[in-house]
Amino acid sequence: MGVSPKEGRKLSSALLPLMSAIPISNLRSVWDLVATLFLLLTIIQWRAEASLQPWVWLTCSAIAGLAVSALANGQQFTSMFGALVSVGSMMGTLIFIRRLYCRNSIHGLLAGACLATGEILHTVLVPNAVSSTNLWKYGVGFGAAIVLLALTATTRRTSIDLSAMAMLAIISLATGTRGLTGSLVIASVLVISRGVARQRSLMVRIAATMVIAVPAVTVALTLGGSLVNSPLANSARDKFVQQAAINSNPIFAGRTEPPISIAAVMTHPVIGAGANPEPTSEIISRALQVADFLGYKNPTELVPWWTQDNKIYTHSLVMEYWVVGGVLAALPFIAALGIFIVGLVRSLRIRKNIPAVVFFLAVQSLSNILFAPETWGTTALVGLSVGMMLVTSFGHLKPDKSRSEKAEEPPRLRPQLGVAHSLSL
Repeated sequence: MGVSPKEGRKLSSALLPLMSAIPISNLRSVWDLVATLFLLLTIIQWRAEASLQPWVWLTCSAIAGLAVSALANGQQFTSMFGALVSVGSMMGTLIFIRRLYCRNSIHGLLAGACLATGEILHTVLVPNAVSSTNLWKYGVGFGAAIVLLALTATTRRTSIDLSAMAMLAIISLATGTRGLTGSLVIASVLVISRGVARQRSLMVRIAATMVIAVPAVTVALTLGGSLVNSPLANSARDKFVQQAAINSNPIFAGRTEPPISIAAVMTHPVIGAGANPEPTSEIISRALQVADFLGYKNPTELVPWWTQDNKIYTHSLVMEYWVVGGVLAALPFIAALGIFIVGLVRSLRIRKNIPAVVFFLAVQSLSNILFAPETWGTTALVGLSVGMMLVTSFGHLKPDKSRSEKAEEPPRLRPQLGVAHSLSL
């Protein structure tokens, strides 16, 4: 038996006093209450050890959030089809890569390379107006980096990994692809730090870190200064100057989208705005206030950029799903952020070998979730990165006895690249 809109409004009015007492902002309807309760159940389920697999539950949460947002905004659930495909792509890729990687790490790496090759072929065979302006930045760069680093991982030589990342970084810098350049540089630093962290003695690690710190910083500053001041970096430098003129805030480094993203999430903190959210006057007004607080210069000039095609232009995976489907739809990406951050910290402490491609994927995916729009294959590559981070940085943890006894062990688990055990997802 369904509930009529009139009965729904009566129920919502009756529950408003209760909802206003809940310490979560902007609870305005019965849908907000439903999403809040589901969020609490998700947190409880995530913390429970003998529960459903966490990532499956997070995916269900995202689907529920998208459904609730569609219903709350008077839309058909089919309007969320694109978002559903993306969330499913992330989850499916995560499980697929993990299964392959745990059986044999080389298989996992090659599967990742095949996925990246597919992205490259899609960009080349189905070009769009944006990719044609800069094929490396908007098309093949990220995929080519995965393919090359997956191949160098088979050699198990750190020097080859670093050489490949240096070459990729130079190409990215020359094409004005600052995000990819930064991810490669950070991944290189992490790979070098791993070499120090793998020393057995704590004193050896401390001494080695001090010994390599001075020359490493000196070389980085010298080469970095030379590259930045050379014609090779003209495109990246010009772009940075343009963005710095818009916003001098060092945290956001000239990004123009955070104000509208933050304002949209503040307006829809629990329930999303539904598919194709429109930039209302309330959201734009709040975005201008946020921009002023963050130090943006002349933020009114950014309004046309924020409202392209009469849509809220968030330029962030986590913000986009939060605005469209509410906090439940954003949970898988929030969880991915946590896995990447914790995984990178753990990978510097454990002694087993970790391929450079894993560091690169983690760093690049952090950037994509926070500052990149959703494009073809982005969520699948985030799923790939989560899967690899789980089986490399957390793979040495043994599952519970109750699970391990029931689990079907592979006949022989080859410890290639240090992957000896898997973590149950």
